[in-house]
Amino acid sequence: MKNKTFTRFFTIIVGFALVATTAGATTITLVPSAITSPDTRQTLNIAVYVTGGKNIASYATLLVFDRTALKYIDARQGRYLMENGVWIRPVYDKKDGYVLKLDSGDETQVGKSIMTPLLDPDEVLSIDDYFFEIPDTALSSAPFVVAPGAQYQAVSILASAPLDTQGFPKASSGDGALVTLIFEVVDPKRSVVALTDMNLSDPKDKTVKRVYANPALTIHKAGDVNGDDVVNILDLVYVAQQVGKRVIETNRAADVTGDNKIDILDLVQVARYFGT
Repeated sequence: MKNKTFTRFFTIIVGFALVATTAGATTITLVPSAITSPDTRQTLNIAVYVTGGKNIASYATLLVFDRTALKYIDARQGRYLMENGVWIRPVYDKKDGYVLKLDSGDETQVGKSIMTPLLDPDEVLSIDDYFFEIPDTALSSAPFVVAPGAQYQAVSILASAPLDTQGFPKASSGDGALVTLIFEVVDPKRSVVALTDMNLSDPKDKTVKRVYANPALTIHKAGDVNGDDVVNILDLVYVAQQVGKRVIETNRAADVTGDNKIDILDLVQVARYFGT
């Protein structure tokens, strides 16, 4: 366990140090790149998106978030990799707390620890190696401002496509969503979700690529659509100008309620937090 713990923290530190690097034309982004927080107890979805991917058959990613702002609930597999492969992620269970969930083909295992012959007949996967606290010392090179009072956690997710007739995972290319993370809002304040590590593998030439694009997604406080950390008349004016328009990337912040519409409800939400 000590070796695994060291590896986790080493990965975080190295990931932060390498956030400016890229591999070929492949990039990984968090979508959206910025968003206003929904209300407390509402759901917030954040996607990990690949652009220009080539022969990607599996991935392993590590994301960091502030648990005083967000509570991690689950992850939804994207459509980039073919279905019925291997899919490992933490899940929040109301009865048991955080557990590990492993899908392998049509079989599913759930538990605090899981026995799996995937890598080794005696291999044991533990929730503690996929969902854990991050010490402040590991955040010294973080690509974002570490907020006072923040308490950071990390979630690790792994997935591999099903095998082809030659015994290799089936590779995919192009653009698409790898995974969508599902959070519940604890406090609708300013925070970040950061991608600290992403490994993409091509099993046929046995390469593993690390790629980074926008490593930190900014979540603005509820009602703060222009991101200046104050909710005032400027936010109301901006949303009013966007009412009735189709939600696109450039005006997505005006969709304060997150219902993919810009209407009077978004104005009401801004007014609710006016002056904060």
